[in-house]
Amino acid sequence: MDENDDEVDASQMLEAAPDGGFCLPKGGGGDGDDDDIDDFRSSPPHKRPKLGGDEGQQQDPSPPVAPRPKPAAAAAKALNVARKIKRKKAPKIYFGTRTHKQIAQIVRELNKTEYRNVNMTILGSRDHTCIHPVVSKMKSRNEGCRELNDRKKNGGSGGCSYMSNVKSKLGTHAAVSSYRGGKQDAWDLEDLVKVGKKARACPYYATRELKGKSDIVFCPYNYLVEPTIRDSMEIYLKGQVVILDEAHNIEDSARSAASWQVTQDELQEAMRDLEKVAQADVLPDSHRRLATLCSQLCCFMDAHKDQKQADYKEFNSESRIWNGVEFSGLLDAEQMGPLHAAELNEHYKLVAAEFQANKEEQQSDDGMSNADAVPSLSAPTIQLLESYFLILGYLNVRDKRHRNDYRVALTKTQSRIPARYVQNEIEVDNFAEFRDNYFYPHCSFAGYDFFFA
Repeated sequence: MDENDDEVDASQMLEAAPDGGFCLPKGGGGDGDDDDIDDFRSSPPHKRPKLGGDEGQQQDPSPPVAPRPKPAAAAAKALNVARKIKRKKAPKIYFGTRTHKQIAQIVRELNKTEYRNVNMTILGSRDHTCIHPVVSKMKSRNEGCRELNDRKKNGGSGGCSYMSNVKSKLGTHAAVSSYRGGKQDAWDLEDLVKVGKKARACPYYATRELKGKSDIVFCPYNYLVEPTIRDSMEIYLKGQVVILDEAHNIEDSARSAASWQVTQDELQEAMRDLEKVAQADVLPDSHRRLATLCSQLCCFMDAHKDQKQADYKEFNSESRIWNGVEFSGLLDAEQMGPLHAAELNEHYKLVAAEFQANKEEQQSDDGMSNADAVPSLSAPTIQLLESYFLILGYLNVRDKRHRNDYRVALTKTQSRIPARYVQNEIEVDNFAEFRDNYFYPHCSFAGYDFFFA
């Protein structure tokens, strides 16, 4: 084969493409893979339209070019896209310590770092933060604070003026900083108490107001471990960071969180509170059922108080002790134990929901008069019921496999009776006449309490 033959063969292998280019014929060369052949095809050039006459004229195959958007329209479109992007919220850090003194040490160390200006707060009890001139001198500041802020007991008005000033004077970290002379570093409870006195605003409620706006929250162990405290302080740990200082001490706090101690006087007070609300025709069936529960617990104490076979004796006290299995059987025999927990818990949920709704109504309606107010339970009664059903839940959890881990002690203690108990004896007797099916035990020189641990 000569050079001319080679030129003819090569020219035959090239075919004219419809767009004026060249392509390899199908089945020619290589392994016959069309996809590989496409890689060698030239892209069609953009042709200018011919001038004059429409006949025989090829139209421009390229798509029309859209006009460029104006800068303002482009910026608005970008803003809409940015709004649709969900920003991830940084988790809150909860730093738990064993005591408040340790929190002060942590704050001092925090002020030595680059993060000393971080938004923070310290959750503490009223014992450490109350500055009210009367309540702060009481033995039970928690109870004094609740009574002071109970609008129903104060004719629908009144309350603590220090608490009312929190949102307007100490509701933000900037406000706290202004009262501290512009300092933005971390502070401890003593600093906040000084600020509260200067601003005449409650430090206790100020720490709770700042919690939602803080990146770091310092608090004792029990604020993180005990479910009742978490609920009352609105602490939600899901998705947050929890740091425990000296975590080997958490065992005692966890044991304490799963324990409960209640006195006979507290049960009697809760029983009267529940009956008072039932008489006002507010969920009467549920309130009376829970009042019966408190009465049954009181009767149980009286039934076992005189037993001479005490398991533990001291100079002024003696105790009877049961394990969790034994005590669960005793409670079930009186229809107030784990077997009846579901029925009792339904009544408690209704009562707790009514209490919460009434509480929110009080907060929203500042002008509520005492006559228009709907009777509601006190906070100590709700807390007592909540603790009882928490213990029942622990006895039933995981197919009751942990019941035997519990020990229940009924303790009789000799003590002097304050004058207020002598006055309450008349009230109890009068109330017993109204409810004949309840037995209200009263002991002159002895106090009884259950301790679940």
